[in-house]
Amino acid sequence: MENNINIGELDTKIAVLQYTESRGDEGELIKTWVDHSQPYARVQRETSEQISMGNLEERQVLTVTMYKIAEMTTRWRLVVEGQPYEISDIDPVSRISPLCLVTVHAIDR
Repeated sequence: MENNINIGELDTKIAVLQYTESRGDEGELIKTWVDHSQPYARVQRETSEQISMGNLEERQVLTVTMYKIAEMTTRWRLVVEGQPYEISDIDPVSRISPLCLVTVHAIDR
């Protein structure tokens, strides 16, 4: 992986939002996302060229290459160009790689 990416390809500034939970006055679960960091990343858009009716409802999928954040989970979110995305997969590539591949799906507003 390290040989396939040039550090200059990390050219898009994204926002990483950390997931937090708290309880309200009546015991309800309150989910919030707070800013964690704003790293540079490489963003690749995945487009399905298959012709089908399901394609009309398909959400936008991105693969983001970024530096690893040790505590990041799939509950966190990424914001790319002002659009929030939910994390569906985090691929650490290898134990010694400083980079990871994060697959995200657009959140319908």
